[in-house]
Amino acid sequence: MPNCPECHEPFVHGQIICSHCGADLDEPPTIEETKYLPVLGVQQGLVLTGPKITLHVIGIDEMTFPEGAYLAVIPVAMLEVPVRIGRRDLKQNPPIRPELDLSDLLAQIQPGIRPIISRLHAALQLDVGGPAIKALVDHRTGTTWVRHTRSDRFSPVPPNRVRRLEDRDVILLGDPRGRHVSLRVILNP
Repeated sequence: MPNCPECHEPFVHGQIICSHCGADLDEPPTIEETKYLPVLGVQQGLVLTGPKITLHVIGIDEMTFPEGAYLAVIPVAMLEVPVRIGRRDLKQNPPIRPELDLSDLLAQIQPGIRPIISRLHAALQLDVGGPAIKALVDHRTGTTWVRHTRSDRFSPVPPNRVRRLEDRDVILLGDPRGRHVSLRVILNP
């Protein structure tokens, strides 16, 4: 678990306020350079107009990152077709290429460690006009969890089920008490 920068007590990944001292855990520190994650069909460096969803990588296992250090920007219109999150495997026939590929980030942060993320772990899609996450793997190979902004608990998303996303929610891919990747959802109208 990460520790509060003020009182150094542990807190849950994605928590916004320290339950021990009340410190703002959501205040982003200065970021040297934003690294954009590749999203198939989205050209990096373009200014996207219209509604979009931004995913900030805020944690990988015990490591935490400030919002804006690693992020992916996806136009909401693109979610009409599910945007799969996972890691590529070019040895498969046909090759597996998720639209949001975490392979390079995981290899950079944890070189030589087998990634906890499945090749096709989850998918972002529209549900009644709003963004949602769909779990693509079952509990034996990894799970998908969501912690809504107004809650302090992660709840699992059953395989092939959809969970609506709200601004500032946290998506956790993996095990909340073990190996995982945490993503903060920012909805930009």
